Amino acid sequence: MLSRFGLRTRILGAIALFLVPLGYVTWSLLALQLDEIRLAEDERVGNRYLTAIADVHGALADRVRNWDYGLPSEADLAAAAVQLRQAEGAFGTSYGTAAEAGHAAGLLDALATAKRLDRGKAQSAIDSLAKLRQMVLDRSGLILDPRLDTYHMMDLAGQVLPAMADSIRTLGNRGRRFSAANAGDESRTELMVAGGAFDFTRRRLDNTLERVLENVGHPEVHARVEQARSQLLPAIDRLSDAIRRTALGDPVGSFALKDLEVAAATALTAFNAKAGADLDTLLAGRIDANRTKSLSVLLIAAVSFILAAAAIYALLSHSVFRPLDRMTRALTRLAEGDVAVEVDTADGGEVGRMAVALRTLRASLEERQRLEAERAATRDGIERTEARRQTLTEDFDRTSGAVIGAVSAAAADLHRAAQQVCQEIGLAGERSASVVEAANRAAAAVETARQTSQDLDSASATIAEHADTEARFSERAVAAAERVEAAIERLGGIAGSIDQVVTAIAAIASQTNLLALNATIEAARAGAAGAGFAVVASEVKELARQTSQATDEVGAQIKAVQRAVGEATGLTRDLGATIRDLYTSSLTIQQETARQIALAARIVEAMGAVETGASSVTRDIVDVQSAVAATESLVGKLTATADTLDAEFTRLRQRTETFLNGVRTADAA
Repeated sequence: MLSRFGLRTRILGAIALFLVPLGYVTWSLLALQLDEIRLAEDERVGNRYLTAIADVHGALADRVRNWDYGLPSEADLAAAAVQLRQAEGAFGTSYGTAAEAGHAAGLLDALATAKRLDRGKAQSAIDSLAKLRQMVLDRSGLILDPRLDTYHMMDLAGQVLPAMADSIRTLGNRGRRFSAANAGDESRTELMVAGGAFDFTRRRLDNTLERVLENVGHPEVHARVEQARSQLLPAIDRLSDAIRRTALGDPVGSFALKDLEVAAATALTAFNAKAGADLDTLLAGRIDANRTKSLSVLLIAAVSFILAAAAIYALLSHSVFRPLDRMTRALTRLAEGDVAVEVDTADGGEVGRMAVALRTLRASLEERQRLEAERAATRDGIERTEARRQTLTEDFDRTSGAVIGAVSAAAADLHRAAQQVCQEIGLAGERSASVVEAANRAAAAVETARQTSQDLDSASATIAEHADTEARFSERAVAAAERVEAAIERLGGIAGSIDQVVTAIAAIASQTNLLALNATIEAARAGAAGAGFAVVASEVKELARQTSQATDEVGAQIKAVQRAVGEATGLTRDLGATIRDLYTSSLTIQQETARQIALAARIVEAMGAVETGASSVTRDIVDVQSAVAATESLVGKLTATADTLDAEFTRLRQRTETFLNGVRTADAA
């Protein structure tokens, strides 16, 4: 998820910026503690080497002292040489003291096999051991820091106690010389100077012991130092008091001085061994303390890292993970079509901009759903309109076919009736001619004339019936034509309404195209985050283009329907006018038929009165001939009108079929 949103690098950078300094500080503290541990271990190695040198020096001093007094010594210089070589091998490999240690060990081996004291070699061995001790002090990395509890103990073991041992040896030599010279002034002066140097070293030892006791916090070391002090200082004081009394003329004797010197040297050697052990204990305690500090630093660092990780996680959870989780749920709901999801844009940075883009996407989806709903509503309206138009077309087809068929049948009946009237009129003319020719024989032909009059009355009644029928059909044809005209006008109105709907759809498609273009621009501004939105916008734009094309095609078809409806309206109006003319002609025929019936009645009356006079018959026959001629003319007109009506209805049928075929073709398109 983080790679997808481009946040991995920034989050890792923030973690690095926060944790790297903390790690550096932790590593620095650990390195410092490790350095202190390493230095303490080096000091411990150096202290052990110095302790071994002090043991060897004590053995050599004991051997020399016993030689001076002519007494046997328990000190094994050969063992001391072996001990020195072992200490060099164990502790001195990094100090560069191998040559000096080898030289001192060689001198010790030589002194160990000597039958008598070789003072030159003994002094060389003592000087070599002092040089070796100084080399170890210089190269062992001992930390002379007064803030450390090992400082004064290190000063005691490395400087003060060796100096005290030298002072004891020097003071003993001066005391032995003074006794041997029988208290000469020069020897006395040397003894007093040696005593002064001894007292100075003693005060230095006492001061160092005080500082050791004040600064050493280790209870066991403190107790051992206190105990060793109580044993060493009295022995040193007794030796110092004996030397002072000897220098002032109250000698204590050589053997008594020897015992005091041996006692002081033995106490010093024991204290030196304890001091080395105590210093080793303090150094071990310092190492353990540094290790404890290192563990504390590691623990604090671990807790700090955990707290930092928790803080970073809480920060990322609050500022990144939770907003991304909300955006993921919002995207899921949007993908499922739920545009009612709330998008929080209060967060800043990239997440806030992503939320703004998500809100824009939601608005686009809402607009798309609205457009789809409008498109569905428009499609339903078009389908309903098409169904209505199909229904109206079928109704119009059935109605117009029935009307046209009925009118055509009426016109055919009218034509046949007109032919029959013509036949009857021809017959009446022939009979009228016969009556004129037989006027002089009127009396003889009264019965024939009466029969003829009855036939004429029957024909007139038949003509009257046909005239009434033609009038009724004509009246129905006029009403049907008016209904057809009204239906076609409604069809034109429906076509206009469809055209308005198509115009509205075209406007919506144009607006959708503009919205899709704006969405494409916004997606381009959003960069990689808006790539998916750009695809959606292009699809919406393509749908708008297809909708516009479809509305253009539907508009063209509607225009064609409107033109066909206009033509059908004109044709229907022409048909109505023709049917009205036919109706007028039918009324005229009816009137003429009524006249013919009246004439037939007069003929009957004339035939009734034929007996009154031939002249009246002649005049009546003349009138009959005139009426027959008029009736023949009207019947001719009626026949022509019937033919015209039949032709017009034939043409109306053809145009109606053409109109309906055009509408069906438009629907199919």
